[in-house]
Amino acid sequence: MPWPKRTPRSAETRAKLSVAMRGNTHLLGHRHTEETKARIGAASLGHTLSDEARAKVSAAKTTERHHRWNGGTKLTDDGYRRIRVAKGRYVLEHRHVMELHLGRPLLRTEVVHHINGDRLDNSIKNLQLFRSHAEHLKHHNNQ
Repeated sequence: MPWPKRTPRSAETRAKLSVAMRGNTHLLGHRHTEETKARIGAASLGHTLSDEARAKVSAAKTTERHHRWNGGTKLTDDGYRRIRVAKGRYVLEHRHVMELHLGRPLLRTEVVHHINGDRLDNSIKNLQLFRSHAEHLKHHNNQ
């Protein structure tokens, strides 16, 4: 069944709607009356959390207890795994593994290559270090 045709609104009606909707950010275009606002405010009075409950809520939202916690790993758009090494700080796992193996931080120019091509296989046996991007490209061109 097709939708009935809507009659066009008059200029006066459009102006009234424009004034009524000004400043309204609610998705449904609904505004609470002052009476409703007062009832909502009164209903929420006295509904404060105890210190114990507040601590439980806070603990539930932190890292391992959060419902979306995935073990501190993220996948990049190009298929590399990032791991959490400090609060809010993620690094590429293959570079981190190579740094731990060498016992020093990698230079920005150094490139870590995955020998078998699997970007998620970050075992040290599968990683090879190149001093520069140019060396890494030469390696790929020789294959």
